[in-house]
Amino acid sequence: MPKFDRRFRGVQAASAAKYATPRLPEDATAPVEPVKDENSLQAQLAARLRAAYIRERRRWIRAVTGKDSKYGSKSMPRWDGGRDDDGACHKSVWLDIARHLLDMKCLSPERFVQAQFVEKQPPMPPMLKSEAAWKRFTDFNGEATARLKSDCKAECIAFELAQQEATTWFPEYYKKDVWRFVLRDTQSQLSALFRFCVALSEHLGDIAEQFQELALLDYLQDPQGYEQVWGTKIPDSLKEDAKDILSGLERKPPCQ
Repeated sequence: MPKFDRRFRGVQAASAAKYATPRLPEDATAPVEPVKDENSLQAQLAARLRAAYIRERRRWIRAVTGKDSKYGSKSMPRWDGGRDDDGACHKSVWLDIARHLLDMKCLSPERFVQAQFVEKQPPMPPMLKSEAAWKRFTDFNGEATARLKSDCKAECIAFELAQQEATTWFPEYYKKDVWRFVLRDTQSQLSALFRFCVALSEHLGDIAEQFQELALLDYLQDPQGYEQVWGTKIPDSLKEDAKDILSGLERKPPCQ
């Protein structure tokens, strides 16, 4: 298993503005007693829900069509609240869903949204408040930690096997050349986050930069889960980028 270095090694940090809450404790739940600043907490969750939904929706569109999407880049009055082009006024569905999550004592909006995209056809935002959406989350959440551990182990094994295979193809390559080849091989079953972490630990700055943005998106799918399972394998620089993004959402209204 490669040893990941959590320190930043010269790759420029991704701009938080491209992906637009303080970080919450692992397995956090909303307190039983009412929160002193409930509206603020609800707004934070709403902003994170919207951002997570947009990221997952774009990921899903790219997987289905092979093309990048600008879904959610502009205000969506029907979901965000406000007046639409026909003059009709709408309330923010994100605030409504956030209130629902607080009632259910859930403070894991990224994992909640990720669970909704397991199905072939993801639900529209208002459906995230349904009993079916909550069941998808509880089913997904129950296996999330074990799945992350299994995925990490599987990637390490795949990386070792890919190295062995590349060595037979290129016996003249030095070890770092082999690692460089494997990390750049998009046919290998390695996530962008895994590639980024290994590249940084091995001082392969150009490869780390190549996968940095996608690695950040991987991490933002479940920041608490990755923190719990991968821990110090995740470079501090990536954690800080994610923290900047989530903290930035705290300062924005959910419909912005």
